[in-house]
Amino acid sequence: MMFHAFTWRRRAGWLMPGFPGPILVGSVNPGWHCAVDGYAGTALTAALRAGVGRFLEGRARAPEAASQPAAM
Repeated sequence: MMFHAFTWRRRAGWLMPGFPGPILVGSVNPGWHCAVDGYAGTALTAALRAGVGRFLEGRARAPEAASQPAAM
């Protein structure tokens, strides 16, 4: 949701990590496995978002076939 918030409004994007950010950082001190899960999930989400964005960008630039009426 944070990545989408950046595309919606930049300020909303910067406000989104206010809740999960401190929890993720705080989970490192007690050695919870949640820290590793959180970092891996964040990295994977960022990579997938970038990949899908590039894919959709490429599709938007692809020339479309000229539409022609059906032959009768």
